Amino acid sequence: MLHRLRPWIAAALALAIVGLGHAYLRRWGRGLVWLFTVVGASVVLHSVNDVEPVNPLTNPEGVPAVVLIPITALVLLSAIDAYVLGRRDRDRARTQARAAVVGDGTDDRSMNGPADPPSGTSDRSSGNGPTTTGTERPPTRNAVPATPTETPAVTCPHCGKETDAELDFCHWCTEPLPTDGEGDGTGAVR
Repeated sequence: MLHRLRPWIAAALALAIVGLGHAYLRRWGRGLVWLFTVVGASVVLHSVNDVEPVNPLTNPEGVPAVVLIPITALVLLSAIDAYVLGRRDRDRARTQARAAVVGDGTDDRSMNGPADPPSGTSDRSSGNGPTTTGTERPPTRNAVPATPTETPAVTCPHCGKETDAELDFCHWCTEPLPTDGEGDGTGAVR
C-alpha cells in the first residue's frame, strides 16, 4: 500500500518543506538543488524589489505578489518534480519485480538451453542441428548458454590474481600485463 502512496507523500512533503519530498525519495542532491533554488530566488527577488523580508506565516499580507507568485510557482514545481520522481521509482520497482518473477529460472527449457528438435525434422542449413517449429518459447534472460564463451584466465605476474586474458592490464592491480614474448615462464600470459 505504501508503494502506491509514495509519489503523493513525496509531493506533500515537498509542498510542506522544499526538498523534503526529494529527501524522502533519497534524492539528496536534487532536494538540495531545489532548496537552494527557492531560497536563492527568494533572496534575489527580495533584494531586486527592495522588499523587507517578512515571515509569511505571521504576516501573510506583508509579502508582495511580485515575490510570492514566483516563489509559490517554484515550490509547486518542486512538488511536481517529487511526484514524477516517485512515480518513476515506483514503476521501475514494479518492472524489476516482474522481471524477477519471470526470470527466476523455473522454466526447464531456459535452464537447459534450446529444446531438442521434434523427430523427423532437420536443420535447413546444415542438416544436423536442431530446428525450431515456432512453438518453442525463446530462452529467458537468465538462460545458460549451450556452449561456454568464457575466455581463459591468466595470472597477473604483479599481484598473482587471475584476470581476463583479453585485457592488456590486470583489473585487480591495474598493472600492464606482459605480451606473448614476455611473461613469468608459465606460458599463461598472452
